[in-house]
Amino acid sequence: LRETAERGGDGSLQAHRDLDAMCALFALAARAEERKERIGIAAFIEDLESQEIPGSTLADSGIRADVVRLMTAHRSKGLQWRLVVVAGVQDGLWPDIRYRGSLLQVDRLEHDHVGSRPQVPRLLAEERRLFYVAATRARERLIMTAVESPREDGEQPSRFLTDLRSAPGEGTAISLSRPIRALSLRSAVARLRLLAGTGRSDLVRTRAAAQLAQLAGHPAGAAAHPDRWWGLRDVTTNEVPIRPMDKPLALSGSAMDALMTCPLKWFMSREAQGEAGSTSAQGFGLLVHRLAAEVVQARWVDAADLDSHLDRVWSQLDYAAPWIAQRDRLAAHEAISRFAQWHNRGDGRTALAAEYEFIVEVPVGEDVVVLRGSMDRVEVDADGRIYVVDFKTSKSAVPGPKLREHPQLGVYQLVVGNGGVRELTPEPAPQCGGAELVQLRIPESAKNPGFPKVQPQGPPDPDVPFFAYEQLAEAVTIVRTEQFDAIRGDACTFCSFRSLCPAQPEGQSILSGEAR
Repeated sequence: LRETAERGGDGSLQAHRDLDAMCALFALAARAEERKERIGIAAFIEDLESQEIPGSTLADSGIRADVVRLMTAHRSKGLQWRLVVVAGVQDGLWPDIRYRGSLLQVDRLEHDHVGSRPQVPRLLAEERRLFYVAATRARERLIMTAVESPREDGEQPSRFLTDLRSAPGEGTAISLSRPIRALSLRSAVARLRLLAGTGRSDLVRTRAAAQLAQLAGHPAGAAAHPDRWWGLRDVTTNEVPIRPMDKPLALSGSAMDALMTCPLKWFMSREAQGEAGSTSAQGFGLLVHRLAAEVVQARWVDAADLDSHLDRVWSQLDYAAPWIAQRDRLAAHEAISRFAQWHNRGDGRTALAAEYEFIVEVPVGEDVVVLRGSMDRVEVDADGRIYVVDFKTSKSAVPGPKLREHPQLGVYQLVVGNGGVRELTPEPAPQCGGAELVQLRIPESAKNPGFPKVQPQGPPDPDVPFFAYEQLAEAVTIVRTEQFDAIRGDACTFCSFRSLCPAQPEGQSILSGEAR
């Protein structure tokens, strides 16, 4: 084809067209390779035959001057318009420093040799030049759009936007602003309320109030009426307290942990009963905990037997997809194997009970707290000291600073110190040796992956006030005064109540920061 095209004559024009077609074929194959489609030749040809490919691009020559042209930055080279909009200037797209070589990799051709693939600095420089091309297509006005997510892992604007603002050209005015658009009736009411109260002019405030009145007259816009504005209503109080004031306050170890983590989540899940139904992850933990308890009750332990028993009951868990069930089944096998190694560790401690239920009363100021619940495991060492073990099946360990004052472990040590395990030992007042979290899904180290990570909490120091009493007093204040504040933390990522939480973007009321 090349020889025919270069020779000229009757077949030259057709040869040129065939060469163009071959180049287009290679480009299409390269795009398929970039998408990792890995389709066979027959399927590739079938896909080609099913496409409708225009015979020429003569239509481009008839484009009118008063229309909007949509094109890539590469295609815009050499052209200019009064107004140019560069949409989606997001991190990951500008710059996009992924290597995207063609099938024949002509970008590697140097003057006299074949070079290596371009490195990141070279790709970044090329992307910056392309961004410069896009930005300089405008003769009078340039608009660039980007979004910024409130989440750290969400969409973020490109770094090129920051560079553009910090180094404007001579005579160039640059303004960064967020467009105000109401994407729902709720946000429309919020925006109109803000304009009605703080508008720049009487006309703006009057028109905003008129639109609010129009919305309030519609059945779907009742929230626009001032009678429904929470920010203008008096704070309400419940005549009947959520917990009877004339009875001791009952709390469990997990409840204490939830209260100290986020009082609002504790209220929504435990008092308002707003927690969603049990999940497969909860079922995973229940099965592993139950097997760990049966080891103590039956006085046997064998990793193979435990795994076989797990197989018999695994089908009872409801998983959304088979691959998720297979993944968690492997994780459960690893957790059970680690538990077996931990159980047979031989450190001189003996298991006294599993799933041990307790109930003790602890005075807190003028109030009384009833601590009740169950401990995963209670052990005793050769000196008669009591240790409480709590098994965890989460994928992340508790950070060191939080471990020292872990509320749930602190409650368990309070139970031991207040005679909650007296029936398990002949000692009338057994000494507490500490408590610990055993992370069954987390290996101790890369060198010892078969042993679980153990996170101990030291016993109370007789010369220092035990932190759990202070936490218990704080919990009493929260529940008695019913001040359930939202606290942001690591648990927020998977919280079921993000849409109701004022500490999260999803749950911030339309009145927050606007109603005074």
